[in-house]
Amino acid sequence: MLIMEMTKSKPQISGISKVYLVTILLTISTTQFVRADDAPEDRDRKSNSHPEREIAELRAAVDELSALVDRKLARANQPLADTAALEKKNRELESQLKLTLKKLEERENDLNEYNELALDLANELEELEASLDNRVAVLNRERDELTSTLKAEREVFEEMRNRWSGEREEMKKLRKLVGSQNELLEKQHAAVKNGATLVDQTRAQLLEEKVVRQKLELQIKALRDRNKELVANLDLLQNPPSISPVFFTRNAAQSEAEFGRVLEEAKAILKRAPRANFHIVGHTCDLGSDEENLTLSKFRARLLADHLGRNGIPEKKLSFEGRGETEPAVDNDSEENRAKNRRTEILVVLPAQ
Repeated sequence: MLIMEMTKSKPQISGISKVYLVTILLTISTTQFVRADDAPEDRDRKSNSHPEREIAELRAAVDELSALVDRKLARANQPLADTAALEKKNRELESQLKLTLKKLEERENDLNEYNELALDLANELEELEASLDNRVAVLNRERDELTSTLKAEREVFEEMRNRWSGEREEMKKLRKLVGSQNELLEKQHAAVKNGATLVDQTRAQLLEEKVVRQKLELQIKALRDRNKELVANLDLLQNPPSISPVFFTRNAAQSEAEFGRVLEEAKAILKRAPRANFHIVGHTCDLGSDEENLTLSKFRARLLADHLGRNGIPEKKLSFEGRGETEPAVDNDSEENRAKNRRTEILVVLPAQ
């Protein structure tokens, strides 16, 4: 009972302190039981003592022992607290080390990505340089071809001019011949007046000369027509006819006002060059699939060809095709440039002279 009362009266004592306290109390109880085996005279003498005083003394001893145990336990637990603080510090350092390693890995990954990006940029630069070299070579070839074409056309023009000069000389000769024939006719008319006997001969000669004159007039007319044709061809070579493209809004297939303009320009060209033909080519921007753009460009070109055919342009002079987005006039890098690429071109084809 004393043990239970002492443990209950010290609730603040720790578990280890309670163990020490119970041990001490058990020792004291054992001592009392041993003393109970003393001689009867000793028991009688001791029975006259005060039990309350003994209990108070025991409680004071227990309190003193409890305080001593607590002090010893506090000194024993101090290294454990220091060890816990060190472990906490180590865990914080490990966490910081892991975070630092993670940041280093991220920086290393970023560096690898930067290296890969630099390699990609270098490859793209090499490809761009190769593309530019190819483009320069193509432009040089096109320049040489254009130079050769212009040279050939200049030679043709010189040849036509020389031929025209020769035909002018022939016309002068024919005029002189006609003049001499007229003089001869006048002399013959005079001879007819002077002699009736020469009437039949003169009539025969007149008939022959009339035939010759008709032939000469036909030749002169043919030369004049040829001269007009040469002049017209020369004008076409110097000022080749052309028709501005028709532009469309996105997904639109028809522009009535532009179709009317193209019709008037085509009629004007046929007046200058009756043998001219028209080839209509449709183009689109890069929006949409290749198949859709090819179909849309061909549909627009056919609509324009049908409009021209219904309004006076012979169908045999018309042809059309669609090329989709394969031949942009400018790069498709903005809506303004895409609007320029949504076009239908009208190519004027002149027959070879």
